[in-house]
Parts: sequence; C-alpha cells; structure tokens
Amino acid sequence: MFRNSLLFGGLIAILCLSGCSNANELPGYNAKVKHSSADFYKNDLMDSILNERIYNATSVAEVSDAARLLYRVDEMNAEQRRNLNYSMWRAQYNAVTEVHMHTDKGGLSYTLPFPAFKGGTQSAPIPNVKDTNTLVYTFNHPFIYTSLVVDNHPYEQSAQYLGKPYNELKQGYVRSALQEKWSHMNQDQFDISSIDGSTFKGERVINGRWSTMKTKGDPTFVANDISFALNNEPDTQYVLTLMVREDGERGIGKRGIEDIIANYIVPNITSLERLNKDSHFESFNNYNYRVLNDAVEEASGNEHIKIYKDPTGISQMIEVYPVEHKGEIWANLVDIVTISEAQLKTRKNMRSGSHTYIWNDGVPGVLVTFEYEDGISEWRFSTQDAHNLYIHTIYYKYDANRKSLPALAGIASDAKISNLGDTYKGEVDFL
Repeated sequence: MFRNSLLFGGLIAILCLSGCSNANELPGYNAKVKHSSADFYKNDLMDSILNERIYNATSVAEVSDAARLLYRVDEMNAEQRRNLNYSMWRAQYNAVTEVHMHTDKGGLSYTLPFPAFKGGTQSAPIPNVKDTNTLVYTFNHPFIYTSLVVDNHPYEQSAQYLGKPYNELKQGYVRSALQEKWSHMNQDQFDISSIDGSTFKGERVINGRWSTMKTKGDPTFVANDISFALNNEPDTQYVLTLMVREDGERGIGKRGIEDIIANYIVPNITSLERLNKDSHFESFNNYNYRVLNDAVEEASGNEHIKIYKDPTGISQMIEVYPVEHKGEIWANLVDIVTISEAQLKTRKNMRSGSHTYIWNDGVPGVLVTFEYEDGISEWRFSTQDAHNLYIHTIYYKYDANRKSLPALAGIASDAKISNLGDTYKGEVDFL
C-alpha cells in the first residue's frame, strides 16, 4: 500500500495547488523553532519502534565485514557481537538527508531532518495531459515517505495552475477545482473531500502553497505537500510531498509533518546557484564535481586521482575507480566503514563526526564529516554508477585569522553523473 500511496502522492503533488488569501505562514509555523536542529524533530515512539526493529534484525545477523575491519570481533563473546551489530546498524540512522536537483540555472537544495537512504526515480502520467509523463523522485525513511516532482514550466503553464493568477487564488475556488479534477481520476485511495490548503510566502521562494489530502480506510495516511519556485528560477515549479500515518503510530503524524515542513524544510530551501560564488564544475570520467574557483590542479601520480589546492590551504581530491555494481545495496564497504568511524568515533585524535545522505538528481551518496583535535576538518563524499565509484574529499585546517569559509560540505557533495541511463530507475537501496 505504501508504494501505491507514494505514487499517488506524486500525483497529488502535480495536481494540488491549494490556496486562500495568500497567507504568509504555513501550518505549524513557529518563529521560535525556525531553523532548529534536526534533533528537535525526533519522535520517541518512532525511535522506539525503529530501535526494536533493528535490534531484532541484528540479534540473529552475522557480524559484518565492516565490523571486522574496525574491531577485533574474534575476541568478543556473543552478547558483545550482538551489541556491536546493533550499534553499527543504528548509527546508520543518525543522519539527515539532503536533496539536490540540478537545472540549467542552478537548481534546488533542501534538507530532510531524518535519514532517507531508500528511494528511486519513477515515471508517472500527468493527469489530463495525453501521452505525457513526469519523473517522481522518492526519498524514504522507514516510516516517512517523501517525493519530489520538477515541473519545468512557468507557473501559468504548469500543472499547478488552476485557471487564475497566483495572487488571486481563494481557498473555496481552489478546493472545488481540485475536487473536480480528482473526481475524474480512476483512483479509490484518497478521500477527495479531505483536500485542504493555502498559499504561503518564503524568504527564497515564490508561488508557495501547501495542501493536504487523506487516504481512505484504516489506518489513515496524510499526504502533505508544498509547491514553489525559487526566486532565481521562476520558470521551474518544485513540488515536495511527505506522507505519514495520521495516528502517528508508525510515523510522526500530521502535526509533526506540518512542523517539519514549516520550521525545517522551507527555511533550509536554497538554490544550488549559491555554490557558483566559490566553485565551478569540472569533469573526470563521467563524474561532474565542484572545484574551488581559485584552486590549481597538481600532479597526483595516479590515473584514478585528481588533486586540487587553493591558495588558502584547502585541498580537494577526486578519486574515480572502476567498480562493477552487484547486488541490491549501492553503498560500498568503505562507505559503511566510514559512517561507522564517524558515528562511533573510532579514528585516532577525532573530535567529532557525522554523516548526511545525499541525493543528486535521484542518485544516492553519502557525505561523511570528520573533525580532528589538530584542527583539520575532512569532508568525504561518495557516490557511484553501475561501473565506477566516485569519491570527493576536501581537507581544511582551522585558521583563526580566516573570517569565513566557502560552503565546503555543499561543494564536496554537489555532483552530477553523466550517461546514467536507467541505472537508478525504480527502487533504490543505498543501505
């Protein structure tokens, strides 16, 4: 049911431009928690169910190859091995997710305050438009289902347009128009009478709106979506949908999703164009990555590696290795080891570590960050296609005299892979 509901959630995203009186705030908006940490949105019930699931799975699982590389597992008893398994699996969920969607003018970046390492790209028909499909990108947590649709048209020509200019939308008109559209669709999952919504304004967005729709039956799921364009890209409409169980038993519920959208996702929406101030794209074996504008390439002595250094001491290393992908999981062993090192603090002289799941145009990867006692920071981004593993690592040593830094995490993780074909079509499991 989740899979079908999520695909219909994409259709909701395409269709539902709700609005009333151009309200400035989203439901759940709270100025006191705006831009708050992802930890603010943790849900005890959801974590408890997730912890139990992971414990049950790891209690009967063999110790992983990653664990054997990091620990002397042969010297551990059964309980110690089980606890190690649990710690390493659980650590994979201690992350947020960043989505990058590239366009000719830059593109969109936003963050989800939860791990979403399962997803993919699916094609869905645009209702009432003959022989026309759109791509629905999905990024899913075990209990929270999200999707993104990109509509490359001006607002008045997009699927979100309902016959009136944006500033003239009224709630009653929009509700009746949407109900009329859905009444002609061949579906029996969603309750058309539950449609609600309004317009909103944001610091970096225009044409903003939110809308909701509920499924029929028990349990009930709620699809919350927002539609908007970036200030610098008025001719591209983005539609982001989150779907959860309304009762919150295995999700965070309608109220929790409203809070996440209003106080975390929307404030974190940015244009990828911002990275152009300090960096530009270069290519290496189908891998398109960002290099600091003042960086100079240096000889690496290895055909698989490129090295760049800028005058302020920031160094970048690009690695491309031939690796034939096999199996359902896209993360490689080194990714899993590196995530565990960051989360469990196993590296020497390490002060802190974290990781973020990255989706570049529907392609999964992981950014792992390390900070060391000597002031060195390291950002390691890894992604791959069916034939190559791509790694971008940035090193920087803290300088007290330096007033500001480029957005090094974004520069490391923002990437495009050429000639992907159908590599990531359908369902994708990064871990």
